[in-house]
Amino acid sequence: MKYNGVSFLFVGDQAFDAEDNLLASGINIKSDILKVGHHGSATSTSAEFIKAVSPQVAIYSAGVGNPYHHPSPDTISRLSASIPNVYGTDKNGTIIVMVNPDGYKITTGKNNGRDPPVNPTPTQAGKVVVPPVSSGSLTIVSVTNPVSKGGNAILTAQTAPGANCTITVYYKSGASKASGLAPKVADGSGVVSWTWKVASNTTAGTWRIVVTSNDGQTDSTQETTFTVK
Repeated sequence: MKYNGVSFLFVGDQAFDAEDNLLASGINIKSDILKVGHHGSATSTSAEFIKAVSPQVAIYSAGVGNPYHHPSPDTISRLSASIPNVYGTDKNGTIIVMVNPDGYKITTGKNNGRDPPVNPTPTQAGKVVVPPVSSGSLTIVSVTNPVSKGGNAILTAQTAPGANCTITVYYKSGASKASGLAPKVADGSGVVSWTWKVASNTTAGTWRIVVTSNDGQTDSTQETTFTVK
């Protein structure tokens, strides 16, 4: 479906074999927004298929605590590795995409539409809307996990708009000096994101990440971990 220049791809419950057939057909399936196949199951949404669609947003439908254990963590990992924004009904409630002549915006049913996506991006100005949070608060929204040696990791946090933010990644040898981990200023929606490369000689294991923000009045600190394999 295409409306006002925004394209959507709906794939129903197709699995890997149907995706392969679609890729082999030569049809142009590149779309802005992907409705993820089969509720994000482990048997759908291959890396090759994601690359061909190349969406900015992926949306899956899955009930909280469903007996099928959808979505699969592997599928979410594949989606998050290359798609800036992944939304799910188990995390965000009802998901509404509103298209207008300037692009689109996304609101969610939980918390009066203020929930962020599973992994929001600050780069879709005028399109994906991630609401700001109150002064003094800081939330780590997502981090790539696990990460292979030589791969890229992405951490996204949400804080007060314009807050000064830092990130420190601690490995066995100490704080990482990787490029991409420099201090940043949160954008107008309070979103800040870092991308860095995990060196090929990094020791495998689970490592600590510390994020801080200062909005001029309050210092906030949050910690998380990620695994290098």
